[in-house]
Amino acid sequence: MKRLLLILTLTFCGHAWVIGQGLQNEIKIRQPDFSGKWVYNEKDSGPENQRIPPSGKIFITIKQKLPTITITMSSNELLSEVIPHMTSTIYTDGRVFDLFPQMTERGFSATITWEGGRLVTRIFNKSKVLSQETKYEIISNGDRLRISGRMIDSLGRRYDEHSIFDRVSP
Repeated sequence: MKRLLLILTLTFCGHAWVIGQGLQNEIKIRQPDFSGKWVYNEKDSGPENQRIPPSGKIFITIKQKLPTITITMSSNELLSEVIPHMTSTIYTDGRVFDLFPQMTERGFSATITWEGGRLVTRIFNKSKVLSQETKYEIISNGDRLRISGRMIDSLGRRYDEHSIFDRVSP
């Protein structure tokens, strides 16, 4: 009886390991593709976000080719002086990278990693203390991109905000 129980246990553990490996692979496959063109949805965005004129448009274009993601932010002519055209390449494998010009010179560092179906950016100040955390996630069956952030100022005060972008094209 003990021998049968041992065989059944080993068989079950072997199957569980195979299923577990399959689930790990499935989770990796399910990382969302952020690629596409997105337009800012002011109405559904968070309370502290910048308000824009009714005819103003802010766009994000994302090209995802893991482990890198290239994000280009632009706007229509009405906002071109307020929202400059910018392109950043980020790495999703946890390595440190420059998120903005002179970031390293100022003593800041940034990482971005997958946490489930979200990308999470963390920016650390000169003292290696977390100063900003931003989460990117696809919502509404892939029709929306939510960017939610938490910033911590030098006095330790937290500011939470979120931006919603609607998908314009894949």
